[in-house]
Amino acid sequence: MGAGPQLVWSWDHDSVGLFRDIDPLRWSQLNHSPVSLLSEYPLAKLEARANELALHSRINYAYRRLREYEDAERTGVRAMPACCGPVQ
Repeated sequence: MGAGPQLVWSWDHDSVGLFRDIDPLRWSQLNHSPVSLLSEYPLAKLEARANELALHSRINYAYRRLREYEDAERTGVRAMPACCGPVQ
């Protein structure tokens, strides 16, 4: 499952920033909904915006963090964003 439908993005400031940076006005108008925002953008337009804003490394970083979180969930180890550390 991708980052859009996940709730993990909501507490990850890096991910929130990515969605916001794609289109700040629409992000606000859509009440900060990544699913709504991404559904409005064809892949080619997203790619062009990512190139324009040099977002690829940030996207890769957010994706890696999401995968780490999902892997931790599968193994039973609860993980929080890197900023917060693991939950005991």
